[in-house]
Amino acid sequence: MKRFPILFLTLVLSLTSQAQAYMDSDLPDVTKMLPAYPNIKSLDFVNDYTQYRWGKSVREESTGKLAYSFIMWDFDNFLRSLGKGINMTISLANTPKLYALLEYAEKYADKMMSKAQSDVKRQRPYDMFGEGSYVRSMEERLRNVSCYPCDQAVKGWLYSLLIAEVHPKKVENIYTRGLKYGPSMIIAGYNFESDVHAGHMMGSALLARMHAHDDFKALLDAARSEMSTAKTRGMTRASDEPYLSESELPNSSEYLPEPPAELSCQMSCDIVSYNEGKLYRSQDEGAQAVADVDYSADRFCEIFSKVLGQELSASRTPAIYELVQRVHPSGNAATQKAKGAYRRQRPYVYMDEPTSYPADEADLRDTGSYPSGHASGSWLMGLVLCEVTRTQQDALMARAYEFGQGRVITGYHWQSDVNYGRVVGSAVYVTLHNNQDFLDQMQKAIQEYDRVYGGTSAVRAVSAEPAAVDTPVYNLQGQRVSSPSRGLYIQNHKKVIR
Repeated sequence: MKRFPILFLTLVLSLTSQAQAYMDSDLPDVTKMLPAYPNIKSLDFVNDYTQYRWGKSVREESTGKLAYSFIMWDFDNFLRSLGKGINMTISLANTPKLYALLEYAEKYADKMMSKAQSDVKRQRPYDMFGEGSYVRSMEERLRNVSCYPCDQAVKGWLYSLLIAEVHPKKVENIYTRGLKYGPSMIIAGYNFESDVHAGHMMGSALLARMHAHDDFKALLDAARSEMSTAKTRGMTRASDEPYLSESELPNSSEYLPEPPAELSCQMSCDIVSYNEGKLYRSQDEGAQAVADVDYSADRFCEIFSKVLGQELSASRTPAIYELVQRVHPSGNAATQKAKGAYRRQRPYVYMDEPTSYPADEADLRDTGSYPSGHASGSWLMGLVLCEVTRTQQDALMARAYEFGQGRVITGYHWQSDVNYGRVVGSAVYVTLHNNQDFLDQMQKAIQEYDRVYGGTSAVRAVSAEPAAVDTPVYNLQGQRVSSPSRGLYIQNHKKVIR
C-alpha cells in the first residue's frame, strides 16, 4: 500500500476527531422527523410482509446473490461498488480525501443510527417470523438491534449523495446504485420496506446536518479538489430564475424504480393510504394540506417561519428569500422526466372521486402522478433551510414531511409518489452544491440569518490548536470556566477540544 505524507494523515485524523464532539450533540432525531413504523394491523405492514416474502423468493436468483454480496461488504467494498458508477476506484490509496469525507459520514451515520435504534425498537423480520435470514452469521448480532430505519439504506443513499456532490457527473448511475442497498436488506430478511424508506429520508437529513459543519466543508472541498474534474457551474442568471436549468437536473426517470404495479401489494397500500387521507380532510391536517397546495417561495417562507418562530420574508430576510425563490422551482422540475416516462394516473382520477382542492382537478387530470413534485420541493427546501439556520432542524424536516403528506390527503398523489418525491428532492439538493451561484447565495443567507437572529456561525468551527493561555474559556452554555478539564469548550469564538 502507498505511504501517505504524515502531515496529510495527521490533518485527516485531526478533522475526524474534531467532528466527534460536535456529532454527539447534533444528531437528526428520527422520532421527531418521521412517523412511527407501521402497526402490525395496518395494510402498510401487510405490504412490509409481502415484500419480505418477495425477498425470500429471490434469494437464489441473481438479485438475491447481488444482495448477499452487498450485505457482506465492509466499508471499503461498499465504496468500491459505488465508485463503479463514476468509473473510479474509491479507496484510501486512490482517493484519500474522498475516502476521508465518506469515513466522516460513516461515523456520523453510525452515531445517528445508534441513537435511532435506541429510541425506536422494531423487531427484525426474520426474528419476528421465526425464520432464518439469508446471512445466518449475522442473526445473533442483530437480533436485538432495532431495524428502523434501515442502516444500509441510510448509508447507501448518503454515500451516493456525497459522491454525486463531489463528482457531479453520471449522477443517475450513482443514485441507481445507492438505492439498491436498502432492498438488499429486505431480501436478506433483516429489514422491512418501510425501514428502507425511512433510511432514505434520514440519510438526506443527515447530509443537510453535515453541511452545517465547517469541518465537513473542509473535507468536502478537499475531496472536490482531488477529483480534478471540470465542474459545471451555472451561468449567471437573474436573481429570480432557478439556479439549475432543466438539463442540469438529475434525470429522475433513469434512477428511480418503476411505480407500483396495479395488482401489487404496494398499490394496495397506496389505495389504503388514499382512503386514510380522505379521513383527515375535515380535520386540521386537511386544512393544512389545502393551504400547502400553494407551491411558492412565499408559502415555504410562511410555513418554515412558523417552525422557526422567526420571520423569513423578502423584507425581513431578503438573502434567504432569494435562496428559497431560486431553489424551490427545481424540486418540482426534477420530477418531470419520471412523470412523463411513467404517466401514472393520479389517485382522484384512478378512483374517480373528487379531491379536497377542486381548482386543480381539470388541469392535472392528465399529468403524471409519480413522483410528487410537492414532496420533492418541500423536502428540498427543508434540507436547504437546515443548512441555513442550524436550528430546529428536526422540526424543519418534520414540517417538510407533512407538506408532502398533504398531497395524499388532498387526493393528488399516492403515498409511493410522495416517498420517491423526497428521494428526488435530496438528489437536487446535492446538485445545487455544485452550482457556484447557489453556494454564494447560501453563504449570504447563512450570514443574514446569523446577523438577524443571532445564529451560531460564530462558534460553529472546531479548532484543534490551543488558544492563548489568557484567552477566556466558556462552556457550551456560555458560562466562563476558570479551570477547564478535558472536553469541548468555546474559546476565541470557536469550539475547541481540550
